[in-house]
Amino acid sequence: MNITTEIYTAHRELSRCSAAFLDFVQENPACLDAANFKGVLSTYFGYVKFHPWPTFIDEKTREKINTAAVNVHRLITSIPGRLFANDLDKIMEYYRLPQSAVKLMLRGTEQGRPWDVLSRGDFIYSPSAGFKCLEFNMTSNVGGGWQADELEPFYFNTPILARFFKEFGAKMSRTGFSASLLAHVVDRAALHPPFENDEEINTAVVYPKTGGSTAGSTSVVSRLNEIYQAVLRQKNPDQKGSLEVTDFFRLQVKNGCMVTNVAGEDKKIHVIVEKCNGLVPATVMDVVDAGKVLLFNGPIGHLMSSKLNLALLSEHEESDLFSPKERETIKTYIPWTRKLDAGLEDFVLAHRERLVLKPGDGIGGYGVAPGRNTPPAQWKQFVKKALEDRNWVVQEYVPSYLYLYQDGEKGAVEHHMVWGVFVFGSRGCGGFTRVLPAKHHKGVINASQGARLNIILEVAES
Repeated sequence: MNITTEIYTAHRELSRCSAAFLDFVQENPACLDAANFKGVLSTYFGYVKFHPWPTFIDEKTREKINTAAVNVHRLITSIPGRLFANDLDKIMEYYRLPQSAVKLMLRGTEQGRPWDVLSRGDFIYSPSAGFKCLEFNMTSNVGGGWQADELEPFYFNTPILARFFKEFGAKMSRTGFSASLLAHVVDRAALHPPFENDEEINTAVVYPKTGGSTAGSTSVVSRLNEIYQAVLRQKNPDQKGSLEVTDFFRLQVKNGCMVTNVAGEDKKIHVIVEKCNGLVPATVMDVVDAGKVLLFNGPIGHLMSSKLNLALLSEHEESDLFSPKERETIKTYIPWTRKLDAGLEDFVLAHRERLVLKPGDGIGGYGVAPGRNTPPAQWKQFVKKALEDRNWVVQEYVPSYLYLYQDGEKGAVEHHMVWGVFVFGSRGCGGFTRVLPAKHHKGVINASQGARLNIILEVAES
């Protein structure tokens, strides 16, 4: 198997371990056989499939991706106040949203809640541009994290990988998604003045009601509770509290607080982590506005997740509304992005191969049109639709490094890769990567488009 200098260089950029794994693969052809990774490959969640090889990064790369994600998160969450002064009409006009929706989204912005939202930034690492942010998802049900948590043991228990870990001889770990998320909400609750005299910190993870029960298996709920108790003990050995997995139908408002009934007794809820795409009852929002419960993320997540936010940052790259350091952040991490309007039509048609079209509120990679993989006639149709909808963005195409990953029953081929990096408040909290064979790559590296997710292992290299 021939591994090019380009491939080695890309892996070495991530860590010495990543490059060493390529040598290990050459010496151990068993790494190419999918049958040796049954634990990982036989596990899936919905349409999400997993890749048998991890991505290995060192401390320098970890710091690089976390810094990028936290800085972009900070800029995006400042947009409603900084660029629109939270003006309802201006936000309605720019994002093309109804007044009632914007009113709901802006509830609580004056309390600074957007800064605390749970989020995942999707980045590409390019040999020509470094880390560039393709989009930011700021809904509390962002995908990839809990799936990677569930898969982690399968990677460590795969014999051929365990052998490499032992031979390389460095400590390998992973930033857990659930533990990081719950640590963030507990920290926020502990600092929230209305809760300072409460003996407990109780959290409700709220899913939509389906078939009379909430989502999540008993084993997953049990593991979440174990993690929550560990987080509480780390905060304070005497800290008490519990985690409930429930739905909004099982929560009630009593004496101005949120409560749930457990074994015939009302239990006060301090934190709600909603997994309902921001659909939160008005009665709950009233309690949130009163400061009697902390909500992650709520309706604001939809506004914060719009791809139009990257266009706003890119367009204001030289604006005095941002500090010199913030302007440098925009230049470093935000690819050239614009909200598509008639004034850009000729430019976009003439430079198809350098650009990508994206609906501002698209998810799962749907609707994304990379110009280099779109025939001119179809590109023209996409541009026409985007101009009619008035909420699309056009973005420069950013190429990925090429990496070597396992493929097929036996083999390995060049892959493109996208990084999903989690941010909770002001903390970068690890993430995962999605890889897609370059031979199948049509410009969209997304799980719903066939990319496979794998875990990021952080290697303590001396």
